[in-house]
Amino acid sequence: MSREPEAAFEESLEALVQRLSQWRATRASVRSSIPKDLWQEAVRLAGASSVWRVSKALRLNATDLKRRCEGAKRGRKGVKRAQAGAAPSGFVEVEARAGAPAAGGEVVVEVQRRDGAKLSLRGADGPAMAGLMHAFLGG
Repeated sequence: MSREPEAAFEESLEALVQRLSQWRATRASVRSSIPKDLWQEAVRLAGASSVWRVSKALRLNATDLKRRCEGAKRGRKGVKRAQAGAAPSGFVEVEARAGAPAAGGEVVVEVQRRDGAKLSLRGADGPAMAGLMHAFLGG
């Protein structure tokens, strides 16, 4: 890194240290989750430097930050694929016409999370199924 980008990085890192300190001082509980915008900034800074350096300065778990950095990289690849016209891997969009259930009037949906947990739904109530799948997938 040249001096100018390094100075800008240090300023951004110090600003985030201050924001995290303020959040820690005012959070409702010790177990409160760090806000998404603070994690996103930490991921951005780790991409510009290193996970270890950023996690140490911010007093974050380096493994958690590394996982979020890896997730952000996968997410960017998915966006590029979607922009190119291809569906991201692991996701299939199926359009169904309202009032047109499968033969026999029953719809079957099977979903598997990355951790291997599976959900199988049978029925004809699409909105209820969508809500259950959303809850199961952690959305």
